[in-house]
Amino acid sequence: MIGWHRLFGLTLKDFFIGSNYQVDLETDLTVQEQYLDIAIIKKSDGQLLTDWPDGFDNLSDYNLVSYKSLREPLEGWMLDELISYYVFYRKKISPSTDDLLPIEQFQLYTVVTRYPQKRHRPSPFKEIKPGVYETNSHSRTIRIIILNKTPEHQRNALWQLFSGKAKGFQFGDMFYNWRIPKNRRLLNPLYKLYKQEGVMSYTFEDFEREYLQEVSQTWSPKDLLEILPVDALLKEVPIEDRLKGLPSAVIEEYLSKLKKS
Repeated sequence: MIGWHRLFGLTLKDFFIGSNYQVDLETDLTVQEQYLDIAIIKKSDGQLLTDWPDGFDNLSDYNLVSYKSLREPLEGWMLDELISYYVFYRKKISPSTDDLLPIEQFQLYTVVTRYPQKRHRPSPFKEIKPGVYETNSHSRTIRIIILNKTPEHQRNALWQLFSGKAKGFQFGDMFYNWRIPKNRRLLNPLYKLYKQEGVMSYTFEDFEREYLQEVSQTWSPKDLLEILPVDALLKEVPIEDRLKGLPSAVIEEYLSKLKKS
């Protein structure tokens, strides 16, 4: 079973690496174990981002994100739930309940995979741009980002990875710029999913081979030894190759030590 929420959160975490925002996942808000999916918090340091995925152009200091995967339709009560998370979160990080942080420091987002059916759709539902909508719930405006409705543009590559469409996944896989390349391994379950459906010929194993080839060509031997155990590397090297280049005197000295031990 694919852990869509975890995958989405970790990929979003990768997107913000090095920026002036940090991403917290599954924040516990109460003693009753109510968990907010994602909190994106502005930092005082880090690189300023300019090319935002559609819908994230209005990030504030504290940005609370609720994520719904392919099989989770967006319903009105989910927006009410996000409002309740916002209330708890605001109280939790404010100096006191009598001195709450300003409302303007918070933005609320619901990120969903597909457009909700009419019977589930919150009303009113205002379109800001393709794939991005806003609706009001109680006293707050919630921005709704519908991943499979966002345009296939490089800035939306992250959204396309989770669009629930094979074509979108292929687009996102091609254009998303991983901040930490090895984090691409997170997509392993999605590679397997689309491979099983017969819509992708490129597999995670293909990526692994390409990644290892790139590493072997660009990393120094010293760098490789820092992340790979020497014993594990030597097991893959034939004895003849290990001995190549060693002076015979060194080999004889080592054999002599073995005999004495």
